[in-house]
Amino acid sequence: MIKKCIICQKPFEAKGKAKCCSPACVKELRRKYSREYARKNYEVKLKKSKKGDSTLDEDIRHAREQGITYGEYKAKQYLEEMKNVHKGM
Repeated sequence: MIKKCIICQKPFEAKGKAKCCSPACVKELRRKYSREYARKNYEVKLKKSKKGDSTLDEDIRHAREQGITYGEYKAKQYLEEMKNVHKGM
């Protein structure tokens, strides 16, 4: 079956579900998909971070305000989360 390469638009004899005419075009297609995936996941990561997730600097500041170390602060947060999880059961 004759198909058009989705990268270079050249017609080629396709075997199976082939979308590209040459290894170079396959490489370019993978690069394109990789960029799209990275861009999409970067945007998702940005959206998550804007939802009020605390940052390292904020956590350090909160720990200092309480007069404890960052590690102690995170342990305290974890214990509180575990208490809430067990309350919901």
